[in-house]
Amino acid sequence: MIASVINVNVVVVNPLRKLESYINKMADDLDAEQCDLSVRMPVQMQNEIGQVAISINKFIESFEKIVLKLSHNTSDLDMVVENVMNKVTKTNDSSADI
Repeated sequence: MIASVINVNVVVVNPLRKLESYINKMADDLDAEQCDLSVRMPVQMQNEIGQVAISINKFIESFEKIVLKLSHNTSDLDMVVENVMNKVTKTNDSSADI
């Protein structure tokens, strides 16, 4: 009986606690805007808990790609806005000369 309780702890409870700790740390880091989305959860088991870890990693990878795209698009948009502002300024200067 004691052996089966220890086995449940080793096979189920401890890995679930590690998953929970990893997810909580990522959520806290996201809240603090200090999250490193390149970090993946180590997959240590080839069972259902390992599959959950793999799924979490896939989600984080997808989220990282979205954040990188948003960052790239924001930079592009900043350049467009700057270009438009320069043209408006140039147009205003030209119209003042008339």
